[in-house]
Amino acid sequence: MFCSNCGGNINEDARFCTVCGKTTGNVPGDPVVPQQPINAKDNVKDYPQGYIAKDWLTALLLCIFLAAHRVYVGKISSGIIMILMWVIGYITIAFFIGIPILIGYLVWWIIDLVAICNGEFLDNNGYPLLKK
Repeated sequence: MFCSNCGGNINEDARFCTVCGKTTGNVPGDPVVPQQPINAKDNVKDYPQGYIAKDWLTALLLCIFLAAHRVYVGKISSGIIMILMWVIGYITIAFFIGIPILIGYLVWWIIDLVAICNGEFLDNNGYPLLKK
């Protein structure tokens, strides 16, 4: 059986997920309903009720032009670090200190860009971006 919260593999009679700690809803003696694992590549339409999904195209455009896509999807700390890497690398490139910083930023940016294009980039809650 798989956890409905994180997709972790758990025992059928478990009352709590061993990965994330969420209750499974199993009561001793009740029949267990098997669940399917969560797949990030599925363009799921069943986000939690009231959840505002982040738009795929907005994240893509922010990644290409401003490198602010991580802030948009709620990954604020890593987004600020990424933007600071670009700014510090650009300012210090004349002293050759910025070259390794910019190379690290560029590799990280390309990985994120490819993940967004392939639909594998997740928001801060672990949900895929919504393609309209």
